[in-house]
Amino acid sequence: MPTLPYTAAVGPFSRLEWSISSNPAAAAAERAAAAAAAAQQQARVQQLQQQQRQRQPLGEQQQLLLQQQQRFNWQQQQHLRFDQQQQEELQQQLQHQGHRQLHSTRSAAAAAPSSPPAATTAAAAAAAAAARLTPTEPSAAAHPSQLQQPSHQQQQQQQQQQQQQQQQQQQQQQQQQQQQQQQGALAFLLGPQAPLQQQQAKLREGLTPYQAELFMWQRQLTEIRRIYRAQYLQRLAEVTREEKQRHQLLLQQTREDKRLRREEALDRLLEKTKRRAVLLERQQIERKDEEKLALIDEKLEQLTQQIEQQAEVRGAPTDLLLVQLRDHLEAAKQAYLEGQYLEETEQRMQQQEQQQQQQRQQQQQRQQQQQGGAAEDSKE
Repeated sequence: MPTLPYTAAVGPFSRLEWSISSNPAAAAAERAAAAAAAAQQQARVQQLQQQQRQRQPLGEQQQLLLQQQQRFNWQQQQHLRFDQQQQEELQQQLQHQGHRQLHSTRSAAAAAPSSPPAATTAAAAAAAAAARLTPTEPSAAAHPSQLQQPSHQQQQQQQQQQQQQQQQQQQQQQQQQQQQQQQGALAFLLGPQAPLQQQQAKLREGLTPYQAELFMWQRQLTEIRRIYRAQYLQRLAEVTREEKQRHQLLLQQTREDKRLRREEALDRLLEKTKRRAVLLERQQIERKDEEKLALIDEKLEQLTQQIEQQAEVRGAPTDLLLVQLRDHLEAAKQAYLEGQYLEETEQRMQQQEQQQQQQRQQQQQRQQQQQGGAAEDSKE
């Protein structure tokens, strides 16, 4: 009976196990492929996460900061390209000058033993060309002693090269200073924090780009919080200033109210004192009037008694003078009483008029207070 293979009986997993057990090299390759696939999948997941982060909506301040960073990066790239172009041009010029000088020296050395006048003319031409190219060269390059001493000429060339190198170094230093000044101006424009420079510094320190970006966002958040805190403190100072002004106004109003109340109290005291003085005067007048009436009554009684005594003694009619005097006193008493009555009625009328005026004034004050309260409510 033919036997089925192990793979057909168990399945594809058994085939894989059989292949791994039978061929270890293939197993290692498959493991490496699986690890590479897992790494690719993880990288793809990280890339998707970064894309999602980038697609997330940013705030206005964050967008402005990103635009400033992009502008700064573009400016740096332009400066670097310009510096590279200048360096390449300087190198090319130096190479051309060196080739020309070598060619001129070789031609002068070759023509020197055969024909000295031609050598002098060639040396003069070379010196003129070198003077056109390098104005810093000495004008005595075509001297015959210099042609006879090539070692001295080489020393001069070395000195010139050293001078050119020094000039290049000075130019590079000036360019670096200009770049530093530009960076400082850009940092001043960006603000005291300069998040892009801080991110670059953190990258130089050895952090990963993600850590540097996280650090930059943290710095930006701290800056935003600082701005909000400053705004909050400014608003708090404004509110406290307004409250102080209101408190001062209230104090002024209370002071004015107190002053008015004091004046009203003083007026009331004056009125009370006046009333008391008037009452005292009236009481004194009434007392005097009562005394006068008492004297009149006594005199009338005396006259009536005298008249009665005369009538009893003589048995004759009474004396006309006494009767007239009695009548006169009675009339005076009646007139005096009528005068008092008239004065009292006049005083009562005056008191009623004063009371009515006071009531009217109180009503007017109440109406004014109500109108003032309504105006304040409408303003609020």
